[in-house]
Amino acid sequence: MKKRLRRRVDLHRMKARAKWIYRDRWGLGENPNNIKLANHIAHCSLSCCGNPRRWFGEKTMQERRFECAEQD
Repeated sequence: MKKRLRRRVDLHRMKARAKWIYRDRWGLGENPNNIKLANHIAHCSLSCCGNPRRWFGEKTMQERRFECAEQD
């Protein structure tokens, strides 16, 4: 797929996802500003949306794989 076409397809997909998240899931209604948020959908960094390492002290996938390799 050509680069320009791929970017357009991705933008269309992300706009549809942003529309679903902000209108249907969060109930914020039809607002053209919601579509502008398509480039950064993760709108918060609280424990429900954010990095689990930061909030819960979980290990990264790389650290977990290393521990499994050490045990074998």
